[in-house]
Amino acid sequence: MSRRDDWHRAWDRAAGSKAVLGGSLQWDKIADYLGYKVVFCAYSWRYFLKSAGVSTSETVADLKSSVQARIPSSDLQEAEATHLEWAKAVVRRVMKVTSQVVIVETFTGDGAGSGDTIGMYDRETEKIFLARVILSDRRQTLHTLLHEVVHQVSRRGDLTAAFETALLDVAVDMIMAEGEA
Repeated sequence: MSRRDDWHRAWDRAAGSKAVLGGSLQWDKIADYLGYKVVFCAYSWRYFLKSAGVSTSETVADLKSSVQARIPSSDLQEAEATHLEWAKAVVRRVMKVTSQVVIVETFTGDGAGSGDTIGMYDRETEKIFLARVILSDRRQTLHTLLHEVVHQVSRRGDLTAAFETALLDVAVDMIMAEGEA
């Protein structure tokens, strides 16, 4: 057992296994949203604990590291494929956007927070990742895909006023389009 392991175990006992080191407001808010307890300490302690392997808000908020095995569309059940294609068609019609969607079995690891992650937009690859579990429910499929497409279009992250405004704009546009039909 190394001293690093000892410090990491001590951190878990003192702060809890779901505790992370705070850093910047953006990452701290996302880590909190994902179910982590964000702990602040002096910079010298933060540097030391980070070198001992304690996770930071930035590392857990980076969902890309949590993407697991990708599911080929040919492996989807008929209902899953139908729900996905329907949701993509609705998003294309409403938002005039076609997105590359990748289905994954699950999101796991530090970046997945409490295990509730069901979708993610990756700005670098311009891909949207959806957890397979949502495809059994048509409403949840549309909800999650729409949420991730709004990230793509708005270039804004969760828990920001700009993202919430963009999401609400989509809802208002949909209601207004329905009234004009």
